[in-house]
Amino acid sequence: MLLYCSKVICILGLLLLLGSVSTADAQFSKPVVILRGKITSGETGKPQSLRVSARLLADTAREFTASISNAATGEYLLVLQQDKEYRVTVSDKNGLVSSMPVRTALMNSTVTIYQDFIISGKIATK
Repeated sequence: MLLYCSKVICILGLLLLLGSVSTADAQFSKPVVILRGKITSGETGKPQSLRVSARLLADTAREFTASISNAATGEYLLVLQQDKEYRVTVSDKNGLVSSMPVRTALMNSTVTIYQDFIISGKIATK
């Protein structure tokens, strides 16, 4: 009986622990800038799965960060350092589709910048 109670208590403790783990915001050791948005087709309005990357303007030979937008939603997310200048590009398998400069400010806390891209023309996905 004692062994059974111990197992039940352990299972209940584990369930309570797992129940307390919920969706949490990302935590960074230093403030960062989160660049996020959606990529959609200008013709159809449908989400597009494309590559989004950022390069520091001071070092364009090196890609700083990159991600692929979600095929179902078109959403993307990049984490950038603060107080820097970047060139953010959206590209398909053939290369550049859209590009824009992004300047991040010096902040005391993490901030989010929202930037959507509406892509015109034919997009090479395969």
